[in-house]
Amino acid sequence: QWYHNGNKIGKDSALITKLSGTYSLEVTNSFGCVNKSGESTVSLIPQPTGIIETPTVNTICENGYNSIAATPGLTGYQWLFNGKPIPGANNYIIRATQEGKYTVLLKNEICVQPASNAIDLTILKKPVVKFAAAGFCIDQVATFINQTDTSKTGPIQWQWQFGDGTTGNSYQAKNIYRKPGKYNAILTAIPSACIDLTSSSAGFVQIDAPEKATRYASLNAVANTSLPLTARSFRKTYAWSPTIGISNSNNRTVYYNGNKETDYLVKITTASGCVTVDSILVRVFKTGDIFVAKAFTPNA
Repeated sequence: QWYHNGNKIGKDSALITKLSGTYSLEVTNSFGCVNKSGESTVSLIPQPTGIIETPTVNTICENGYNSIAATPGLTGYQWLFNGKPIPGANNYIIRATQEGKYTVLLKNEICVQPASNAIDLTILKKPVVKFAAAGFCIDQVATFINQTDTSKTGPIQWQWQFGDGTTGNSYQAKNIYRKPGKYNAILTAIPSACIDLTSSSAGFVQIDAPEKATRYASLNAVANTSLPLTARSFRKTYAWSPTIGISNSNNRTVYYNGNKETDYLVKITTASGCVTVDSILVRVFKTGDIFVAKAFTPNA
C-alpha cells in the first residue's frame, strides 16, 4: 500500500507519480504481517523551456556560417541538424554551416526537452555571372542580355561597365556607343546578403560603323528588257526601293525590266545592324538607241 502525504494512493508494486510530497510504502506478507517504510520526499523539477532565437537572416553565405542561439542559462544543450545530433554542439550557441533544419534539446538537472521552435536555414550561392551581347553599330542601342542564374543567390545588386566610360545598374542593360571599336564590357553581381560572394564576368563587344554610301554608275536599259543591278557585298540583308520594275527586291542582285527611268535605293544592313543606303540611276531607251552592257557590278 502506497501513501502520499499520509493518504493511500495505490497498491501496485511500482508507483508512477507527478506530485511532490512525502511517500511511504506499507507491505503485508501472506501471514498478515505488516511493515511500513520510512517516508521519502519527492520534489518536482520543472521541465526546461526555451526557444531558438530568430536569427537576423535565415541564410548562410556559401563557405560561411550563421550563428544561431537558444535560450541561455540552462544546464546543457544538444543541437540537432535534420533530426540528428551534431557531435560536440553542446553550447547554447552554434555556428550553422549547412542548409537544413536546426533544433536543440534543452537540459536541466535531470530533464530534457526540445526547444519550442526550429530554424530552417538555406545556403546562398556565389553567382556565376554570364551575359550575352552581339556586335553592334555606332549610334544604335546595344542590348546586353543578363544570363546569370539568381535562383540561389538572394537579392543581387548589378553593376555594368560598358568599356566606353558609361555604366548601368539594372538586370538587363542597354548602351549606345558613339565610336567604332572593340570594347571590354564587365558585369558584376553583388549579393546583398553576402557581399564576399561578389562575382564578375567580362566580354568583348565589337562596335562597327556603317560603310559610306556610294552612288553607282548610271545604267542604260532597253525598255522591257531584263538588266541586272547588283549591290555591294558586305551585307546581311538588302532592300531595294522602289520595287516597281524590279524582281526579288530583297536580293543583292535584282533584275530591272521596265520602261521608265528610275532612281533606285538599296538599303544594305550588316550583321551588326549598320545601315548603308546606296543608289543607282537606270535610264531607259528604245531598242537600238544605245548599246547596253549585259551587267554591272560596282567596285566593292
